[in-house]
Amino acid sequence: MNTIAGPLIQRWGARTVIVGVWALAMLAGPFGGGVATAEPIQWADVGTCYERGVHEQKPIVLLLYDKVTGRVDADVIATRLSLSPRIQAVVSKASWCFGDVSSDLISLNISKALQIKYYPSVSVLAPDGEMLDETARIRMAARIDGSEAAEESIVQGIERLAAKYRGQ
Repeated sequence: MNTIAGPLIQRWGARTVIVGVWALAMLAGPFGGGVATAEPIQWADVGTCYERGVHEQKPIVLLLYDKVTGRVDADVIATRLSLSPRIQAVVSKASWCFGDVSSDLISLNISKALQIKYYPSVSVLAPDGEMLDETARIRMAARIDGSEAAEESIVQGIERLAAKYRGQ
């Protein structure tokens, strides 16, 4: 057994741990601040989500799709919204719904009432249990792909409604 290798490995391992701890401390932010974490969007079915939004007085973001023509596109949109820093800033201020108009009657009825004809579509609704009040819509939501204007429209709709209903 090599008697020199043991202490060298131990010393090298200790330095690695010290460097690793230092790197983690630097990632935690200056002067020990917390690491910023993104809150994931908790997508829910339209009935549950709409009810929760009205109850909690939070704007309702509704992503409607038709599984026959656009489920994959809707999944891409949901993922892009989830990863967007702009959207991440307002995740906790809204209720997030994901609905298939071809198999969910509530989604279909909301789609008809809002006269949505193209899917996927993203709408921001007021948390009003008496009527559908749409404050923003991105038609053919595939336009969200990298579109700052589309994301900003969603964020502004959420912010406007959150401020209005928070003040009641």
